[in-house]
Amino acid sequence: MSLISRKEIREYIFTNLGWPTVNVELAPEQLKIAIDQAIIEYLGTGAFETAYIQIPVNNASSNVFDLPEEAATIKGVTFNIPFETAAGSTQDIFSFAVYASPFGPNYTNFVHAAGNLGVFFEYLQNRNRVIGNTITWKVVDNQLYVWPIPRNAPSILVEYSKNAFGVEDKDENISISNQWGINWIRKFALATSKGMLGKVRGKYSQVSGGPGGESQTLNSAELVAESKEEIALLKEELFDHKSHTQFFIDS
Repeated sequence: MSLISRKEIREYIFTNLGWPTVNVELAPEQLKIAIDQAIIEYLGTGAFETAYIQIPVNNASSNVFDLPEEAATIKGVTFNIPFETAAGSTQDIFSFAVYASPFGPNYTNFVHAAGNLGVFFEYLQNRNRVIGNTITWKVVDNQLYVWPIPRNAPSILVEYSKNAFGVEDKDENISISNQWGINWIRKFALATSKGMLGKVRGKYSQVSGGPGGESQTLNSAELVAESKEEIALLKEELFDHKSHTQFFIDS
């Protein structure tokens, strides 16, 4: 997993806006909003990162499992469900043989074969309607509750989206497992910061402090225009890239 700190992004933003050669009139609160907006945009557009973890079933009577701290949203849970287990029976009461028996085993007879095919589809519909392979779950306090109880399964496989806000030093670190995502967040935070700085500088037409004490003309309009253009391009870039989701399997 790759980590980038907010401090690194703040330095990147300030340097690209001209610091330390010129003053950058942005407060820490504004930079925090710009960085948060970049993370939210990265996740909200669909470019979240997917991870998988295999959790062993240590207690056959328990349906509660601890989730990794980086898990943001559970997208799927799967494990082997024998039909007899799901139905609460010692044998597969939904065996196709029970449905097929009235027609007999002779598939050389066309009528019998067609009859068995029709009953087979009915069997599938009834089986899925009654017990199916549906697994449901809920998350409470970072614990996963799974139904039905995975009594005979050695483990469960959990698919989840990763929390990009980081789990270590949550106020500083950003957790992204690919360099592309890190670069995108950095660039989007800079583009957002340009818009903020442009609005701040738009309050004043000129400031003192130029060479020889001369006044300086601020680049408010230029910054705002660059911000809008860069944000639009970055959103398009993210949309094009989101189909290439990064994922990792943890054990």
